[in-house]
Amino acid sequence: MNDQITAVAARNAELPDTLAPSSDQLKGTVCLVCGIDDAPEGQRIPVHHPDSSAVWACADEAAEACALTGHPWWQTEPCPHWCHGTHKAYDQPPDRLHFSRWESATPLSLQELDSCRVGDEYEHFVQFATVYLQQRLREAAPIVLLAFPGNVEGFELTVDEAQSVADGLLFAVGLATAQPNAPEN
Repeated sequence: MNDQITAVAARNAELPDTLAPSSDQLKGTVCLVCGIDDAPEGQRIPVHHPDSSAVWACADEAAEACALTGHPWWQTEPCPHWCHGTHKAYDQPPDRLHFSRWESATPLSLQELDSCRVGDEYEHFVQFATVYLQQRLREAAPIVLLAFPGNVEGFELTVDEAQSVADGLLFAVGLATAQPNAPEN
């Protein structure tokens, strides 16, 4: 950020108030960060701003614009309410994902311990089944990820599929825990 402040100061521009951008910034006629209006078209990076889709920042200041607006330049829609929101301006396309803040991790007592060698000794770890939400950039709906030990990629389920699996699991648990009818005397 200090480099950006230096660049802004060198141009004798004022630091922008991104919570209240100028009308020129909202119209897209000047950079959100430094205020210049002569950046070549190829050096203008779109910046997500809730009040205008025309907002941009100079390419060398795109990371600063991301920090100022709270969204990377490539993110055109707000995060889903469940997203952890730690997106970066320079995330590569495969990394442009929404991940849930929430994750369920259930220790699996019937699985073998996971072991790894540390120096001359082995350390043993309990294996977990994990569940969390993920949504790829520009996808309309999230998916539920279900991962088991040894299945690094896990299973990707639609919300409806996850509900069906959950219903099946709950039914099986109900059968397993049901008390048989007591004999009448």
